[in-house]
Amino acid sequence: MSIDSFEPHFEPLIPREQETPRNDVEAIKDAQNFFRSIGLSVESNGLITSKPTQEQITQLKEWQKSTTGDLGVIMPTEQDFYRKTLLAVSLWRQQEGGKTNYLLGKGAGVEVALRGNVQNRTKRPIEFSYRSHSDFELYGVDYNAGDNGTNLGGKPVYTEEFQSVFGSQEYFPVTKTKGLKNIPSSLLHDTAEVVDFGGLPVRVPQLELLFLDKYMAKESTPRTEGHDADLLARQYVLDRARIHQYLDQLVIAPAVSEIQERTQRDYQNQLGGIKRNIGWMKQEFEEAGVDPSPQDLVGKLNERTQAMLDILGSESSVVSSGVRLNLWEALKPEQVDAEGNVVDQEFLQRLQGKVNQMESTAIEGYRRKHQEIDQLFDRIEKEFAPK
Repeated sequence: MSIDSFEPHFEPLIPREQETPRNDVEAIKDAQNFFRSIGLSVESNGLITSKPTQEQITQLKEWQKSTTGDLGVIMPTEQDFYRKTLLAVSLWRQQEGGKTNYLLGKGAGVEVALRGNVQNRTKRPIEFSYRSHSDFELYGVDYNAGDNGTNLGGKPVYTEEFQSVFGSQEYFPVTKTKGLKNIPSSLLHDTAEVVDFGGLPVRVPQLELLFLDKYMAKESTPRTEGHDADLLARQYVLDRARIHQYLDQLVIAPAVSEIQERTQRDYQNQLGGIKRNIGWMKQEFEEAGVDPSPQDLVGKLNERTQAMLDILGSESSVVSSGVRLNLWEALKPEQVDAEGNVVDQEFLQRLQGKVNQMESTAIEGYRRKHQEIDQLFDRIEKEFAPK
């Protein structure tokens, strides 16, 4: 029987009185039976074998591709999600010999938490529809990572079996996630949650970290009930104070540092762009046989920049020929020297003021996240308050 055509058969279940079977338990049973049908053994811990034969690997790879939806969505249906999650954590074990290899993060991690039961957490009696997932986001992977998460060692992080079936998946080091930065190197592993996922122990980041990560890196196509972060906060009772602490430490602090560095680069880049443009203008005039005056050079730069402002507007952050439009101020010939350097101190102070205002606005946008999160949790507490 081919893997594509297999449909598992269950004997009729006789439920105990007043006991409803858990959906995730039934779905994992379905997944286990599915893999048994192609000759894969299921271990006592509920995982399938981590070492399929080469023939089985080829069969799994073909099935994985055949069940991948449009635009590379590898888990388009809920059934695909259960089966492929079971397969993923089997081919590359999350925990080996007391060492954590990775956590299921971002969208896949939230889906596991919503459908399973996180140990030692209060789960509210509410259910949500399934959302398709394009890949597995693997968090807390211990490797030699560069500042941007690049694997400097160049060695594959996952097992050969996992990569053969799923190819390269998105993974992150222990110090960052999609939405969080500067994470203490032991935090993700030390605070990881264990989810009872249909009887399987699946590890995800601490729910407060998972919530904040998804809050800062929202999915582009949410469910009708809302974004993942909102649903996670409705599904489980989360520690609001801890989320605010993480927001300050892992979102706002690194963002402020980056914004300050970027805006000072914007200041220097604006002056550099003006100087380069004046040099280009001078070259154009000379190629036309004209010895330009300072008035000619500055006038031409003002004219060209104004033409872009007329199209895009003075609030645009577009950089045109090295000049950022929302930082632009028309120049006078006496404000620049013969090399195109701006020498007028009042002009430079006004430019610095614009840069500072831009910086303050960007930073305030991050600090408002505290208020936004409080408003979200206030609504959730009101929703689930005793009637």
